[in-house]
Amino acid sequence: MEEHKIRYLQHFLRRTLVSMEDFLIFIKNNEEKLRNSYSETIKLSSNDFVEMILLDAVFLLEVLSRRTKPRLRTTDDRIFSKPNIILDVESDIWSIENQLPLFILENLFKLAKTSMAGKHYEGLSLINLTSRFFMPAGVKFKLGSTEHLLDIRFSKLGTLEIPMLKIGSVSGYLLFGNLLVFERLHCTTNYINDYIKIISCLVNAPKDAQLLIQNGVIKNRTWEGEGMSTLLNNLSKNARVQFFNSNYSDLVEELDNYCKSPWNKWKANLKQNYFNTPWASISVIAAAILLMLTFVQAVCSIISAL
Repeated sequence: MEEHKIRYLQHFLRRTLVSMEDFLIFIKNNEEKLRNSYSETIKLSSNDFVEMILLDAVFLLEVLSRRTKPRLRTTDDRIFSKPNIILDVESDIWSIENQLPLFILENLFKLAKTSMAGKHYEGLSLINLTSRFFMPAGVKFKLGSTEHLLDIRFSKLGTLEIPMLKIGSVSGYLLFGNLLVFERLHCTTNYINDYIKIISCLVNAPKDAQLLIQNGVIKNRTWEGEGMSTLLNNLSKNARVQFFNSNYSDLVEELDNYCKSPWNKWKANLKQNYFNTPWASISVIAAAILLMLTFVQAVCSIISAL
């Protein structure tokens, strides 16, 4: 991987006005804090330690950036040119021994962003880079056909059907809050509690709420994505977490199993990395046809030789 890391570092430096020396000095100034972030003593000289952090941090930032923005990939990019390699890299990133302190990643990324030679990272942050990388969002959302608000269903084809949630004003928000309190004090069931919790889990950010609004699942005239996201998360603060005993425990298990499926991971990776633009799709299809024709030609040659 050292070869890939060095290549990624070179491309990273070309897109920023910050020199490698400035990055090294920045890491050097944070060396003590970095070393204290690890439970074991790292037996490397100061220079070797600083260089290792820069190489690994930039490599991780490049992987995250290239997943989100395919146009950053280059012709010599061997990691994203083969689906299996990026999946191996993803597994390595999850490993504890390969993880880096978050503060150094955030600061290096901010430093690079503020001195860009072009608008390569515009609108991006480390948080949304990592969320897009580790959450390939392989489930489709669909407006449920039933009017029963709590009837959320998941099909084996990967579609989550959610009945329409209408919150048209502040009174709608207050109604759910009052129902939640009433249920806790006077009911033996947890229908409202579990519903609010499952919906809030689907809406972690404004873009999540906006996606549900676009799909007709959430209908309101007051809030956009950010307001709706805040509203649902405020409601969920008063709800109890009890997924294993909730009315949606089977639904959560089905979603979890679907997202863990290697086949579904492969499909999501293929869609994000190889069919994310029309030209990329045409290239993949052309390569597949060429491979098939080559195979047919080889078979014909063998048959004619016999």
